[in-house]
Amino acid sequence: MLDVEDFNAVFRGHNYTDGLVQQIQEYQHALGGQTFFERLLELLKIKGRKAYPPKTPQQLHDLHQRIVSSETTLHNKHCLIFYLLKDLSPQHHEDDELATAFARDVHLEKRFWTFIEGLWSLDHLEFANAVGNLTHPSIIPTFPDEIMLTLLNGREKLNRVNVQKGEQDEVLPLAYYNCVKPPLEDQKVRTEFAKYLSSRNVTETYYWIHTRPEHEQKPLLEILIEQTLDKSTWNNGIGGELYTREDKAMELVSLPFSDEEEDFIEKFLTEGKGRSFRNAEDTVMMRRIAMGRLTDVAEDQNTRGRRQDGVNWDSLKDGVKKGLGPRRDEDGEGVRHISLRHGAGFIHLGPIREVRCNWQLENMDLGDLRKTALGRQRKGADEKGRLIAILMRDGMGSVGKEESNRVEVKKEEDNEKDKRIKLGSFVV
Repeated sequence: MLDVEDFNAVFRGHNYTDGLVQQIQEYQHALGGQTFFERLLELLKIKGRKAYPPKTPQQLHDLHQRIVSSETTLHNKHCLIFYLLKDLSPQHHEDDELATAFARDVHLEKRFWTFIEGLWSLDHLEFANAVGNLTHPSIIPTFPDEIMLTLLNGREKLNRVNVQKGEQDEVLPLAYYNCVKPPLEDQKVRTEFAKYLSSRNVTETYYWIHTRPEHEQKPLLEILIEQTLDKSTWNNGIGGELYTREDKAMELVSLPFSDEEEDFIEKFLTEGKGRSFRNAEDTVMMRRIAMGRLTDVAEDQNTRGRRQDGVNWDSLKDGVKKGLGPRRDEDGEGVRHISLRHGAGFIHLGPIREVRCNWQLENMDLGDLRKTALGRQRKGADEKGRLIAILMRDGMGSVGKEESNRVEVKKEEDNEKDKRIKLGSFVV
């Protein structure tokens, strides 16, 4: 077995040339000033600031001595020396590649071999090779967030080192994420990944946001909206023609936001940072229409917009007002006041916006409404939400036959609160 402490036996007279040092320094600069080899030295508590790349034979000798005299395990020492020999292998013109011969001589485990191959490729901006090695199932993830950030940001720096960016480079961050599941604990990494994912698929980004801790979700939603609407983020790169801004915006307004998210996003686009985004007001209006909030559309006083094909928001809002007709009260808000007779008592559940209730009754099938009712019940929703869901279910025509436990549903007009009109009876 090779004696790793024997400098001459390990390096066989090879040293770092000026050209090699300059090339590594260029990669170093592209990676933000630090290679992953240097991160390994720090992790293993091997001191030597700016020890890599070694510019002279003496510096290489000193670095080798620091490695072999450190208190880390033998296989860690083998890994570090293997990395250095990867740098020097192009100078070795024998049939057996220098680094490969060393790994075999010291019986370096395949998982460590694969890991160092991955880090070396990453340090040399060979991202496809790096991801192929670093996602191997035998490897325990090391520096996962740092690797993700390099894959996200390093793609834009390839031109600096005369490396052509390929289409496959665009999918590598997602491939690494799906295989390794980095924690994304650092806010900068999380933000960059959210921007990247938003540029690829709005819907998938929304569902990914829901996998994150609750305190992270609202900032991530802001990033999703910004990447969709803000002009400064538009990307005309690879895939830009296939996934246009218009397609993203249509996806955004069709997402199944919760009530809390709905309120947060509307405030963000009308009162917060998002109000400066192009078409922010249009997005709010489109969302209201998509969700059947036609009363809100009719009441809007701010959104104007340019005329497109003879139609603008003013003419559209006028049409909505006429369409709503008597369902809008004097104050412009159609409501349904619902009361349930339960035994000797009487439970008041109103007011509920009539247009929203009507939209659900007209556009959701019976199965969806039943799922809604069951889902609210399982989540511990209050009696009001659960009974309204059941009311909507029965409103589709599924009226029970039992006479017991019957409730009466009545409608009350806002301007005549004492006047009650019987709408029908349903079994809860």
